[in-house]
Amino acid sequence: LKRYGSRQKYWLSDIKVATPKQSLGMGSSGSSSSSTSPAAAAARSYIEGTHGSLPDVDYDAMSSLLAAEVVLAQEERTLGWDGIKGAFQGWASIVEGRSWIKIFSIADAGDGVALAHWETNYNVKPAGMTWYGTSVDISGKEVRGFTVFASFRLDNKGKIVEIIQRSDEVVRKLGIADAVYEDRKQSAAK
Repeated sequence: LKRYGSRQKYWLSDIKVATPKQSLGMGSSGSSSSSTSPAAAAARSYIEGTHGSLPDVDYDAMSSLLAAEVVLAQEERTLGWDGIKGAFQGWASIVEGRSWIKIFSIADAGDGVALAHWETNYNVKPAGMTWYGTSVDISGKEVRGFTVFASFRLDNKGKIVEIIQRSDEVVRKLGIADAVYEDRKQSAAK
């Protein structure tokens, strides 16, 4: 595993993996434990407060969790706080009911870094929803098992300053990849 910004490598032998129960600060007996690192706790709060709370993201709580200069780096783009907020607002606008998540692991990688693996699930509103910037109808679709891997790095104040995220392609999960490709190709030809 490699952190892209500083080219720092994380060796699997150096990572302390916590089970979901332990990541919550619970030992195997279910009693409270102080084994959760600040990075793992921040990662869990971010995941639960964003992917796990759509469409009702508490942007004030998220803002207080993130450093002012936060960067979210994904395969196709890099966003600051305004972009992150805008992305979640757009996503929230299509969610019917409430999203739900399944956290598989949050691992403390040391040096203020946590690695996380989770799935996001949600239903799209039943009418009038199209994929961003296209005419492709996504009304009533269901997203199940949208897999996400991310690293979360804290600054010296304990705020998330960097999120490097890799995930499934939503258009594939929705079954609309070909339709989106054709729609965008036709739009570009005009």
